Amino acid sequence: MEAVILCYLNQRPCRYSELRKLLPKLSDKILAERLRDLTSAGLVVHRKSERGTDTYTLTPKAKSLSEVLHMLYRWGHDHAAEFKVEISEPLIRKLDHEQR
Repeated sequence: MEAVILCYLNQRPCRYSELRKLLPKLSDKILAERLRDLTSAGLVVHRKSERGTDTYTLTPKAKSLSEVLHMLYRWGHDHAAEFKVEISEPLIRKLDHEQR
């Protein structure tokens, strides 16, 4: 699951609520644990703004994985049907559509 979170954050920083929408089958407890794990590993930074919004973003260390994350996403996209999984353009379509 950490790889999926990293792939989403590779596209752009996300608020916790956005990650919840992108990962609807993942419980709050597990998402929070995975984000803590990624933060502890030095791959994700958790920032709180003055307005109270929590934003998660990749660290430079994680950004160095960008090419690998893209290859993982491409592989998943190419083989999704074999695993009976539906793949969509993660942030571009899903979040933009919900904001309309």
